[in-house]
Amino acid sequence: MSSLIDTCMLCGTPTSLWCSRCQRAFYCCSEHLRMDWPMHRNQCIPTYQITYTNPSEEEQITVVGILYSTFEDGPRFVDIGLQQAPFKSAHDAPECPIPILQHYFGGEHPDNLTLAKGLNDIEIRYPLQLWYSPAAFQTMHPMNRAIQHATNVPNAKPWYGPVIVLKFRGTRKTGYTNTGTRDFTALLSYFLSETY
Repeated sequence: MSSLIDTCMLCGTPTSLWCSRCQRAFYCCSEHLRMDWPMHRNQCIPTYQITYTNPSEEEQITVVGILYSTFEDGPRFVDIGLQQAPFKSAHDAPECPIPILQHYFGGEHPDNLTLAKGLNDIEIRYPLQLWYSPAAFQTMHPMNRAIQHATNVPNAKPWYGPVIVLKFRGTRKTGYTNTGTRDFTALLSYFLSETY
């Protein structure tokens, strides 16, 4: 998914509303979704229907993450490849897949933090994992424009370098699922709570 705004499948009006089941078809109102449902139903694949069936180490799966870029004014959805983690032994379950983030961080190994609480310090059902550049924080360059524009508060703690957000499938953090527009509330709450 390339942006948060697209055109309505029925009338072509710019909109940020979409089918909550697949999160890929945009509609300007629920009436247009209802009208287009007989046609859209055949193409509508729920975002949560990702199968994990012991892939080989080379096999990749993809989820939708959120990119807060240093040179864009707002966040956008991006496809993130995941490398299946190897089994420790024949009796163990596989570890959480490994995100492939070199495209966003170059040769640097990014750090991450897990956001388990959202607005009003309420625990969120699907924790969010934020990947960021420790080198950008050390050099305090480049400023993350997307986060700066989202917070728009003078005393908010600045972020540096790109930030990628992934969403865990549950509190055990054994896999990822697609992020969605509902995740922006918890993220904005976190970015705003980080003040000087």
